[in-house]
Amino acid sequence: MKRVIGAAALGIACCLFAAEAAAARGIDFAALRTIVRVSQPQISPDGKQLVFVKSTSDFEKNKRKSQLMLMDVASGTVRNLTYDRTGVDSPRWSPSGDRIAFVADAGEGDKTQSQIFVWPMNGGDPLQATKAENGVQEFAWKPDGSAFAFVT
Repeated sequence: MKRVIGAAALGIACCLFAAEAAAARGIDFAALRTIVRVSQPQISPDGKQLVFVKSTSDFEKNKRKSQLMLMDVASGTVRNLTYDRTGVDSPRWSPSGDRIAFVADAGEGDKTQSQIFVWPMNGGDPLQATKAENGVQEFAWKPDGSAFAFVT
């Protein structure tokens, strides 16, 4: 009889623990606001840096905000490359590693399209490299880094 009572008590304790653990794993609306998505990691040709896209939700505007982030592999330090740019996507290192190309929105209002921008890693601002009428969906560097192939 003691074994049955002991087993029952152990079973109840396990059920209560499992229920409490399941409740702790729940996600509510407030937690959704804090979710950060990290995607599209690209390692530099020399292996010293990593560029990636960090996305957060802007619930007020019903949009996702994306930024390019740069991480030093040795130290783990991370810094923002882009701030108020919209449509940031698809970072790609140039074959020599001296530039990062990415897609972002360009234009105003109804004329906004995704275009390729190139960021020199030795300083300066990113420059718009394309003016594709229908925008850029995907791209790749030419092996010598002198041009792009892209889908529009």
